[in-house]
Amino acid sequence: TSIRKPLVEPALQKVAEAPGVRAAKGAQIATLYNCFGCHNIDGNEVAIHKFMNLTDADGNFNFNYEAMVHAPPRLVGQGAKTQPDWTAWFLQNVHTIRPWLKVRMPSYPVDDVHAAGIADYFTGLSQTTASKLDKNLTPIREKIKKRTESLYETREKAQKIRDRLARNEDEKDPQFNKMSKRGVQVSKMRLERLEQQIADIDNWHSDPSLATQVATLQEFALKTELAAPRMFDERVNSLEERTTLWKNLYKQMDFLQQVNNIEHPYPGVKIPEISEERFVRGEALFNQLACAKCHPFGNEEVLTAVFKKENPQGGLIPPGANDDDDAYGDDDPPANNTGTNGTSNTPANNNAAGDDDDYGDDDYGDDPGPAQPATSQGVTYGIGWSAPNLKYAVHRLQPRWMDYWIASPPTIMPGTKMPPLWPDAVGNIGNSFAAQFPEQMKEQMHGKFGWTGPAQRDLLIDYLFAASLRNYTPGEWKLTGDPGPAYDKLTMIEKPKEAF
Repeated sequence: TSIRKPLVEPALQKVAEAPGVRAAKGAQIATLYNCFGCHNIDGNEVAIHKFMNLTDADGNFNFNYEAMVHAPPRLVGQGAKTQPDWTAWFLQNVHTIRPWLKVRMPSYPVDDVHAAGIADYFTGLSQTTASKLDKNLTPIREKIKKRTESLYETREKAQKIRDRLARNEDEKDPQFNKMSKRGVQVSKMRLERLEQQIADIDNWHSDPSLATQVATLQEFALKTELAAPRMFDERVNSLEERTTLWKNLYKQMDFLQQVNNIEHPYPGVKIPEISEERFVRGEALFNQLACAKCHPFGNEEVLTAVFKKENPQGGLIPPGANDDDDAYGDDDPPANNTGTNGTSNTPANNNAAGDDDDYGDDDYGDDPGPAQPATSQGVTYGIGWSAPNLKYAVHRLQPRWMDYWIASPPTIMPGTKMPPLWPDAVGNIGNSFAAQFPEQMKEQMHGKFGWTGPAQRDLLIDYLFAASLRNYTPGEWKLTGDPGPAYDKLTMIEKPKEAF
């Protein structure tokens, strides 16, 4: 028997579970095609970043998200994000989607086995990420729960000691049994310990018994760009600052554990059964959230014609805040998919424009610069969209990922320019998008779009999927003279008993 050390990395030796096997095999295929040279897939060093002003002097990511706009996208968590069939299809049908990128993804002679292997790699990696996070978060959850449960009792004990010390100081009754100097000293020491226990409720990151878990999670935070090394430096950050950092990281990692906890075999594509009333309600929510300010949705020629009709004096559609990825899918579907009208749902028949990056993923905000105007009969028009087209929702993205994504984009994709439309969703996934609205408007929004965050996001996702299947373009009725959606006839949704 050889006594030489194995050549396989230790992490690859621990692949007894199926997700680990898929991840290990897929990593070999990804290495074969040098995917890691351009993409951060598993917190790996990305060679191309050195040439794009994305690394510091030590070779670490420098958080230059403006430069990242033009770099190959970050694929961390890709297995939870895209439909595996779409991923495999795209690898064999690479095409230009973001024409302003400074680097192009080459086409490879990827066969069916390798294409499926890379899709499985993304899935296995997401599942192993979820498992690893759960393993390290569980002891922390238990510690926080135990400390929280004892908090009331600890505070009560501390208050009794404070009251006793105060009375001992002020009591004038000669019959009162005052404490000796030694007794006062012991009581103050006990009070100090209790107050430290109260303060330590959130200081679990300093607990020696959790040192291994904290070190592992810190490594994860650095690899996934949730935090920078200096944030953990005790020399420049106080205990209070580091406690705040870890409190936020705990919520974010718990959220990401849920995001990456995906199924295999893969669930089927979601085909929403949606009534016309729900479709109209979903479009009203789409408009309320101003999604079209950044995202085109549907046939871009039709959208441009609608804009021209509504803006006869010309001009540019005002670009919104740059977005990093649509929450709903935007790329080309697998071949031979057809819409409900019988037309092929492909770029040729849908007038697909550069709506996503060359890699089948649009993970950073794209700013192609000023929109290029077109002249028609002496009037200048232009399009200022700054985010991907949402028309391929049903083909590309996984609906459960979409729910998490629109709840908290910055947690899934640090540096994204897509705003979190559901405030404080991390740690409170049920929060409403209207949570911070004035009370009267809040009631109105809830009655129109649903009383909880999940209900609202389900409505939006159902609408986007259904519209995608129909090859639907919002606003097309403005060109045909047909009556538009009856937004004003929507009935109010009754408030459920369990609503916040």
